Amino acid sequence: MKKEKTITDMKLVLLDTNIIMDIIDEDEKHTMFLKLFINFFVDKHLYAFSIYSLYEIFVSSEERWEKFLNMFADSFFLAFQPYKSIIEYEYKIYKGEKVKMSELFFSFSLKNQKAVGDLEQMLEEMKLQKTDYDNLAKFLDEIRKNQTKKFHYDVNQEKKAVLNSLESQGVLLDSDDDYVFFPSVRVHNLSIVRRLKDKDKKEIRVNDFFDSLISYCVPYVDVVIVDNEQGNILKQAKKRIKSLDDLEILNITDISNLDLS
Repeated sequence: MKKEKTITDMKLVLLDTNIIMDIIDEDEKHTMFLKLFINFFVDKHLYAFSIYSLYEIFVSSEERWEKFLNMFADSFFLAFQPYKSIIEYEYKIYKGEKVKMSELFFSFSLKNQKAVGDLEQMLEEMKLQKTDYDNLAKFLDEIRKNQTKKFHYDVNQEKKAVLNSLESQGVLLDSDDDYVFFPSVRVHNLSIVRRLKDKDKKEIRVNDFFDSLISYCVPYVDVVIVDNEQGNILKQAKKRIKSLDDLEILNITDISNLDLS
């Protein structure tokens, strides 16, 4: 009898919000390559979305959400749990508890109307936090604009930032040096920092804030397909974070140059 494939048998591919939007809107010249990539690798790759990507699509427009549901109706995909659940997962590992990778995900078939209804209810509840999301983005942009000196993010600053992030979630470590056991928080913080570093850079908007939240998922996938800006941030993260060594980072141009014949 043929063995059923599991998550660990397949490469897990994280599609960034902008990439999903490009596929849905069909207004990018490389869209056909993205669709071909998805169809070509469907037997070897399992596609995953951050719950924050699904939220961004959901609130962007009813038409776009319906297109998303129709486009992926025949696909089984995984959706990452919110960032707090990812931190809890890492904390269990840190404490030596047994975990299953499936704890990180919701699994969905968009043919299942109850599953779609449950998902939409969750996204509606997230909409209640819209003001909080907007205010956090504005807060980060004020920090960017009000910098008085060049922003450095060395090892000690990273350690302090990660420890502060963990403490805000009620997570205390046995040793400060144990911050390295929380790669999702490290990638998230680096994603924020890279957007703060340049005082003259573009305004930090709410979609930038969501990009940073999506970064929590990165340590738990094999491939990410992202836009150029986020791709460059993740390449910097690979230099710092050992567990990202095997991560493959692709952008639209990379996909269009693949030989899928």
